[in-house]
Amino acid sequence: MVRGSTQALWLAAGMTLLGGCNQAQVVGRYRSAVCESPGVAPEPCNQVIPDADVSIVTIPTSAGSTSAPPAAGNAAAPSANSAPAPLTSATNFPDRALAEYIRVLADPRLSAKAAALRQNIAASLKSDATDEAAASPAVDDQTVLHRTLTVTVSKDPLRFNPADRIEAAEVAIEPLNGAKFTAWDTAATLYTSINAGSIQLTQARNTGQSLTVGTPTGASVAASLGLTASQANTRVETFNATSQVDNLTVSVFPDGHMRIRRQGGVGIDLTGNTIVKMDLRVPDTAASYISLFSVSSNYQDGKGQWVAPASLKWKESVAHRPIADDLLADVSLIYTIRHIVQGDDTVEEKDDVVREITMKNPSQRLLLVPGAQVAAPVYSIWTKGRDGTVVYISRPTATQAAPFCLGSYDAAQSLLAYLQHGNPTRPQVLGSATLGFSHLGPGAITPLTPANVADLTVRPACP
Repeated sequence: MVRGSTQALWLAAGMTLLGGCNQAQVVGRYRSAVCESPGVAPEPCNQVIPDADVSIVTIPTSAGSTSAPPAAGNAAAPSANSAPAPLTSATNFPDRALAEYIRVLADPRLSAKAAALRQNIAASLKSDATDEAAASPAVDDQTVLHRTLTVTVSKDPLRFNPADRIEAAEVAIEPLNGAKFTAWDTAATLYTSINAGSIQLTQARNTGQSLTVGTPTGASVAASLGLTASQANTRVETFNATSQVDNLTVSVFPDGHMRIRRQGGVGIDLTGNTIVKMDLRVPDTAASYISLFSVSSNYQDGKGQWVAPASLKWKESVAHRPIADDLLADVSLIYTIRHIVQGDDTVEEKDDVVREITMKNPSQRLLLVPGAQVAAPVYSIWTKGRDGTVVYISRPTATQAAPFCLGSYDAAQSLLAYLQHGNPTRPQVLGSATLGFSHLGPGAITPLTPANVADLTVRPACP
């Protein structure tokens, strides 16, 4: 009996200890906390209600990029802006175009025998339209800015309480002077990311070329074939949906402003960054059309000799460019603080006495896009000096001369080098066009002379 009683006592003690191990342990945050800041008397931290603030910054999103910010984990897709490969021969025809091409070439007047058909299929192609004959160049719309926006919500370090947290936040961003947000496709925070869901988007871009094919030497009939071949390139974008730890929503409204809302989960503090990939449109009233030129042929031949100026080919394109002014936005913040009145000395939240305090900060005017990033830089050739004169180009198919604006510094420097070293005696000749100064008004120009060549320089400006 004594032995049995002893065993029972030890068993009861073991069960008591085991039961004690299963009880919830309350973990202390601190015994007491006093918050101090410069110029303010020390006070218990549970009497300090944190203040929050918001800031924004944007950076360019690379052209053709379909990837999300790093936190979203999307894979990059091929650029949608890449042009289809040029049709140099039937070897890179799309399947349907190749079948139609062979059907037409099989005409006995063009290919009397199988050998002639094979030669004709392999013949090189050339476009009917020359570089200088583009009567209606496509307009490059640069008024839509592809940007990655970072919104930062932070607590004021002088009004800090280690136990309180931001449970909800709404940031409203309203661009000024007619600029508008038009779309967004990816948003990410430290805890979550959202995008278009798990979908695949396939886009096809079609182009057409008018081609002329001459039959090779030895063909039974000397003839040529004209047709228009179409081709397309496609891109496929895959967006991967991800789970959300905090409830993140992004909205773009018809008036062009954006609203970002976050609702935190249990224990989540919403201070930190929200990254949104979006599009911002500059109004037409703050944009203008400009002709951009380029020289499409080489200034030197294969032996390193300068080519004749009349053999050069130039191309013209039209850009709808915004004015390079700062884009500003009014930004406001509404946030909810989970303030612990009592119970902040423990990590356990069940014993907390909480006040949910919602506050609204006054709207502040912040820089959305710096002026230097609003418009892509263009370059042109000027005479030296503070009051320099820009070089114009007079085209045979245009009613008036235009400033010779180029899209890159290297292109402008290469042309200047050709004028000064490769063609100093006839600097006014550029293919079928004439270079000079618009002293006589927009309808005519004074051609460049050899005396002008040494006085020219490149500037990052174009009127």
